[in-house]
Amino acid sequence: MGLTPEMLPMIVSSNLAKGAIAMARRKVVVKRLNAIQNFGAMDVLCTDKTGTLTQDRIILEHHLDVNGSKDNHVLHLAWLNSFHQSGMKNLMDQAVIRFGQGQPGVEALGRYSKVDELPFDFIRRRLSIVVQDEQQRQLLICKGAVEEMLEIATHVRVGQEVLVLDGGSPCRFAGFGVPV
Repeated sequence: MGLTPEMLPMIVSSNLAKGAIAMARRKVVVKRLNAIQNFGAMDVLCTDKTGTLTQDRIILEHHLDVNGSKDNHVLHLAWLNSFHQSGMKNLMDQAVIRFGQGQPGVEALGRYSKVDELPFDFIRRRLSIVVQDEQQRQLLICKGAVEEMLEIATHVRVGQEVLVLDGGSPCRFAGFGVPV
């Protein structure tokens, strides 16, 4: 049987607050007090402050269809979306644009012009771009959280074929390390 003083939670909280004040004097922002305790209990901390290991950028290596096969159409859609979005381009957008430069077929995407944009928001959890080609054919391209995209998707393109997306399809993504 152990005894815990009634004031222990208050003592711990006040010590953590005192630690946060001391860290604030050293220009450290503490958002959660228990982070101080977690940080103190850490044995190993690995960082890449200089970007030497990560190069401070994302590198696109594969552009795959739903079956895990290389698909240039996927790259073209991703490139159009990343290139035409008007908001601040994140590291993923920069990687797609950088990878697309010099890839076969990407230079032909210049025939598309932007018609409209629905910027990313945290309710929809996706960003949508509408582009059109010189024949005025419009194309809506969305990117966003996998869960949200699978929830609204009704069809999937596999090669040149468009198939109905059934309820069991998201399970196929699990093998690629994609959260579903």
